[in-house]
Amino acid sequence: MKGNKQLFLRGGYPLLANYGISLIGDTLYLFAINWFLVSQTQNTALLGKINSVSTSILLVSNILVGPLVDQVNRKKLLIFSDLMSFLACLACAVLYKDYLDDQFILILTSAILSIALAINSPAAKAIVPHVVLGEDIERFNSIQNTLSSIIKVGAPIIGSLILAVNNNFNFFILINSLSFLLSALIIAFVPYCDNKQFHVSQSFQFHTHFVSGLKYVFSMKKILGVMVFISLLNFIMTAYDLVIPFAINVLLKQSDKIYSLVLSIEALGGILGGVLLTYRGSGQSEESFIQDVKYLALVLLMAGFFQNLFFIFLCAWVNGF
Repeated sequence: MKGNKQLFLRGGYPLLANYGISLIGDTLYLFAINWFLVSQTQNTALLGKINSVSTSILLVSNILVGPLVDQVNRKKLLIFSDLMSFLACLACAVLYKDYLDDQFILILTSAILSIALAINSPAAKAIVPHVVLGEDIERFNSIQNTLSSIIKVGAPIIGSLILAVNNNFNFFILINSLSFLLSALIIAFVPYCDNKQFHVSQSFQFHTHFVSGLKYVFSMKKILGVMVFISLLNFIMTAYDLVIPFAINVLLKQSDKIYSLVLSIEALGGILGGVLLTYRGSGQSEESFIQDVKYLALVLLMAGFFQNLFFIFLCAWVNGF
């Protein structure tokens, strides 16, 4: 038992630290970019442009990096993606001066972060079974979920406190940059052995994997339907993410503290939803999901009609739930 705990400390906790530090930096960065751009431009045009470009690049990158993660050392991929994000954010923190003149810098930085995320996310999942023992993976996932919930609740509040001390967007970018550097350093010391050798001449067989995946998805009509529905829902909720800072800042004339509170309430709703989902029967999951979407649509309509802070809070709670 003591030996297993020491192995978990050597491998599991550094992975958790890497995940937590990166998530704190990302959450603070997203909080800042949403609030600063909306407050400065008084519209969501630039923020929407950045989100559309980064989302499109993330979608394409997710398709392309699958074979890469399967054949390249996952530890090296994690370090590479963190360092790439570190350099992109550091350059943005130094070069960014004004939202009118430096739009391209923000768009390019977000694009690079999307590529890094597409590499980092599957590599981080794939490395866990090689670092954490089988009997400890469940404990690892539980701690990671708890850590994620705590950060999503607390980081927006921390962001608001930082704004009160240093109202500077570049400072938030610098924090995100340093979080990636620290994450890369932590991963470098994770014990990980990969016997696979990657050669440039080795084919990724991308076409074979891609076509095989498409055939499987199209043969499973139910899975295809769920994917299309989730994609449409995510498209709609992207607009929601743009509207929330705009509604709070421009329409309701509220401060960043209210925005941070809305984000924290959304995270709390997610925690409660996860707890309730644990006690729901598996046969009710599909009906409950559809019912939740109906509730969210109703609350969004009410918030759109009445433009009241109470409905913004309610939207955040239901959306997180």
